[in-house]
Amino acid sequence: FGRTLPVDPAIGGGDGMKKFVDYAHSLGAPVYLDTEYGLNNTGAGGFEKKFAGVANLAGQNIDVRMLYNTDSISAVSDKFAMKSMNDDLADYRKLGVDGLVVNRIGSELYSDYNTQYGSSRDEARDVQTDILKSIQDNLGGVEGVSSNFYALPYVHHIQNMVSDYSYDLFSDEAVPFAQIATHGLITYSFDYSNNRDENINGFLREIEYGSVPSYVFTHAETSDFLNAYGIRFYSTKFSDWASVAAEEYKRFNEALGDVQNLFIVGHRSLAPNVKETTYENGKRIIVNYNTEPFRSGNVDVPAQNFIVMEGGAAGR
Repeated sequence: FGRTLPVDPAIGGGDGMKKFVDYAHSLGAPVYLDTEYGLNNTGAGGFEKKFAGVANLAGQNIDVRMLYNTDSISAVSDKFAMKSMNDDLADYRKLGVDGLVVNRIGSELYSDYNTQYGSSRDEARDVQTDILKSIQDNLGGVEGVSSNFYALPYVHHIQNMVSDYSYDLFSDEAVPFAQIATHGLITYSFDYSNNRDENINGFLREIEYGSVPSYVFTHAETSDFLNAYGIRFYSTKFSDWASVAAEEYKRFNEALGDVQNLFIVGHRSLAPNVKETTYENGKRIIVNYNTEPFRSGNVDVPAQNFIVMEGGAAGR
C-alpha cells in the first residue's frame, strides 16, 4: 500500500507495463491501474507514520484493520496522499494509462489532527476532490471504489457500490436510492460476479439495479492465491469462467446495454420479491426473485429470472 510505481521488475517493470498498455489499446481496451495512496505500509514517498499519518484528537495515529488478515495499515493524511499522487502523475502519463482506480480516496474521511498535514473532515473532502480532479485532468479517467457522493463529479465508474438496502430506518424494503441518483450519469458495479454470496440472487439484483458486470480473473489456479496477502477469492481461474461469463455478459448486454446512459425513472414492487425498474425510454425490466413464476395480466416472469419489456422511442 502506498507504492504503485515503479512497476515491479518481476512483472516486467515500466517497459513491460508500457508494452502491455500499448497492446491493450490495440485491442480497443482501456487500462486503469489500481492504486492506494490513502494507506501506506511501504514507506513509499518518504512516508513515516508519526509525521504523515492520520492522527486523532489525542495525537494517536489511526490504523485501518485489513478485512482478510490481522494486519493494521497506517491511514495517510490526505494532504500527504495528494503530494504522493502528484509526484507520480508524470510517470503514469509516460506509461500511457487511461486513468487510475482509487480506493480510500473518495470513500473515507477523517478528522485529522496531524500537526503538519492535518485537516477537518470538510477540508479532507476538498483535498480528496482535488486529488480526483488532478487525476482526471492529467490522465483522463478515474474509477472509485465504494465512493461517496462528493466524488461523483470526478469519477466515471464506481466499483463495489453497495447493493443491499439503503439502511433507511423509515423504509421496510430495499430501495436503490444511490443507483437511481447515478444511473445514466456514471456506471457502477457491485462485488465481483464470480465472488457472489448467492449467485442467482446476486445476478438478479445487478439486473434490477442497472449495474454492469465485473469479474476478477487469474491465469493461475485459484488455489495458488488462497494464502496470498489480503486476497480471499475462491474461484478466479479464467478458463473455468470463460463460457459462463460470456453468457452472463450477453444477458447483461441484452437487458441493459442500450440504457446505460439513461436515467431510471421508476422503481416499484409488483408483488413480494418481484421488482420493476423503468428507464426514461420506457423500457421496463421485471425481476422475479421467487422460486415460483410470477403472472399478472400480460406479464409472465419465470421463477428466479427476469423479463424485458421494451418502451417507446429512445431517450437521451
